[in-house]
Amino acid sequence: MKTYATGNKAASRDETVVSIYRKAFDVEALPAGKQFWTLCARDDELLHLTSDGFLTEHQYHGIDFSQENIDANRAGHPDANWHCGDFYTVLSNQVGAPGFNPAIVNFDSTWMDRAITETIRLLALLESQENLMLVSNIVGKTRGYSLDPDEMDLRLTDSRGWERAQALGWDKHPEWYVYKGGAANTTMQTHIFYRR
Repeated sequence: MKTYATGNKAASRDETVVSIYRKAFDVEALPAGKQFWTLCARDDELLHLTSDGFLTEHQYHGIDFSQENIDANRAGHPDANWHCGDFYTVLSNQVGAPGFNPAIVNFDSTWMDRAITETIRLLALLESQENLMLVSNIVGKTRGYSLDPDEMDLRLTDSRGWERAQALGWDKHPEWYVYKGGAANTTMQTHIFYRR
């Protein structure tokens, strides 16, 4: 386990998403033709990931429920790809479509009790994709409710869905990560999966 005491989301993103992808796939940046799919509200993640050359704006695919957020992001970054809607629905509409070629799918779950189901659903949805990393960011603690990261890890790997995912070539990164969320008294957990 790695804990980020600073609460710096950019630092945690570097240590989890960027660093682990670079090591797992032996690259410095997303390969040409590969994509980064993520939930987005603002453009801070895009700015962070393009500033160090990890990806180009064209490789970035941001998904948000708010058309207002999508329009604002599109106005500021017209070379990036912006999608309005539910994360799973947008991805499921893309699977099998020409040009869909994710390197990283970065998912934020705000539903602690549904996080395992949502993660397993994404692993199944993306089963035909190769050279892919799924990052599942889960709310671990908020307003009197908490889920221990060890317990979450155990629940994820003890599920039938995980057995099927393993049979399809998914592996789980041996560590999970905890960092301070955006709201007071909120912590996030990051669980990472690969398919090579």
